[in-house]
Amino acid sequence: QITEFFYNVNYTEYSHDLWEKWVVDKMLGGECFFEFVMNNSGNRPVEIWARGPEEVLVVPDISQERVFYPRVAGYRYIVDEETLIDPHLIWHDKFLNPLNRWRGLSVIAAVRMGIIIDIFSQSWSQTFLKRGARPDWALIAPEGLTPTEKEELTDMLLEKFGGLSGWH
Repeated sequence: QITEFFYNVNYTEYSHDLWEKWVVDKMLGGECFFEFVMNNSGNRPVEIWARGPEEVLVVPDISQERVFYPRVAGYRYIVDEETLIDPHLIWHDKFLNPLNRWRGLSVIAAVRMGIIIDIFSQSWSQTFLKRGARPDWALIAPEGLTPTEKEELTDMLLEKFGGLSGWH
């Protein structure tokens, strides 16, 4: 009976369609959703439908008693944001995402972020070498500085070169 269930997962797809969607959604979207349709008595699933990450919204349970124990309150379709789907009817399979505990991080996004960081580091290295491989500024005081003078000069340099406008 269970073999038959996984062979004909729903009335339009076979099991290989379901697993193909799972692999593609996990690699490109970082997550995949499987929705279970229960029988009339509600005690056994009779169909499985794959839902892509672009189709489903995760609704976190933000009640005060769940602050340290996060869980999902339900799911919503993007096209129908009114209907809340019971979390027991959705299997949400996702990769770890350090930026968002509710959504998965795709392999493609992780690779893209690594490439972007590499491009920025190469650009900085080229700029550094164009300047003769030396820092933007240096403070030399052969006679030394008092702690107050050092603090004043540091504040002045941070004001001039710090912040968003002086990041370079």
